[in-house]
Amino acid sequence: MNLRKILAAGMLWVAIGIAGSAGATTVSTITTGQGGLDGLEVGPDGSVYVSQPNGNRVFRITDGDVQTFLSNLEFPLGTVFDGDGNFYVSSSQRVVQRTPDGQTSNYATGFSLAAGLVFDEGGDLFVADYNLSRISRVTPDGTVSVFASGGEINGPAGVAFDSQGRLYTGNFNDGKIIRFDGDGNQTLIAQPGNQVGYIAIGADTIYATLGVNRVVTVTLDGTINELAGTGQFGTSDGDAAAATFLGTNGITVSPDLGTVYVSEFQAGGGVRAITLADDNAFEINQGVSGAWFYPVTSGSGLLLDVNPDSAFFFAAWFTYANDSEGADGSTRWYTASGDYQGNAVDAMLFQSSGGRFDDEAAVDTVPVGTMRFEFSGCNAATVTYAFDAGDTGEFPIERVIPGTEALCQALAPVAEKAMPFR
Repeated sequence: MNLRKILAAGMLWVAIGIAGSAGATTVSTITTGQGGLDGLEVGPDGSVYVSQPNGNRVFRITDGDVQTFLSNLEFPLGTVFDGDGNFYVSSSQRVVQRTPDGQTSNYATGFSLAAGLVFDEGGDLFVADYNLSRISRVTPDGTVSVFASGGEINGPAGVAFDSQGRLYTGNFNDGKIIRFDGDGNQTLIAQPGNQVGYIAIGADTIYATLGVNRVVTVTLDGTINELAGTGQFGTSDGDAAAATFLGTNGITVSPDLGTVYVSEFQAGGGVRAITLADDNAFEINQGVSGAWFYPVTSGSGLLLDVNPDSAFFFAAWFTYANDSEGADGSTRWYTASGDYQGNAVDAMLFQSSGGRFDDEAAVDTVPVGTMRFEFSGCNAATVTYAFDAGDTGEFPIERVIPGTEALCQALAPVAEKAMPFR
């Protein structure tokens, strides 16, 4: 995983964030008729990837279209992507890697029944081994070691990290959710039900499926709230409180954290989407100020500055010449400024020219287009630009230095608005 190959050449970027959708929390059906579905993950291409243990395969679901992505597996369960676009799936006693060009290989072996998978920021893979009630760590060179075992661990299924780099797992056997420190020491966080299928974490909220056709949220201090499901079997969409499921099992959160995807294990089931309400809608604050980046255009980036007293937003955009300008590797410096409201900024885009290095030569700054910033949270935004000359585009951005979002989060607390757990 090379998300941090930054700074030596300039600035980069990637998209992760906090978002909500307008209206109430609702459930919709993405696909039906597969059944027996387990771990799922949203891929870099926006498709949903979900394992089918009894079919020994993984599906890729794109706009409701279901295709086999990987086959010839042995009871596949957990799924995950790394930062380079490689796909991983637990397959009984091994973890299989599929590269973006379709090559497959054994990434790690020696498990009893590998389940949930998750990478840390350093590139180590953590594997929940259901049968052995332990969490294993796999280093990038393939070395497998025991990270934690015994204690509260009892048939672990899902694994996930919070924003502080702490690992969590959910037990399928007794429904406990456990947190680990860096040395593998355990803390029992909550026990929302007798069976926890999988867990996912977004905006430091734990999302968990229960074996009673319900989906719950759990705060990091253990407060449990219902998110969706009546507890009955069924296929009802609509309001989350009245929705029914066919065996809630796998769970993941979309990159913008506005949608929770759930897989169903019972016959006829498929993948359902829980669209979150806008109770946690993000609003721009002074804490978004700083350096941001986009990984596709290496070495380019933005410096952002927010004045909360006047609701004024300023951006300095460092990028390169485009094809029509010769694409000779020369750099371009633009600025954008405008008032912000809610999570968005509509700004004028300016280009400066005529200056010289370490010189008092006058700089000519002229408007050249428009630029829009839409923030989904303290760590992510989408930038849209339109030059008067005709060039238009859109790209996601993320902070250059993770962990600098504390002020932003303090100024934009996320309210817990889920239903009381019953």
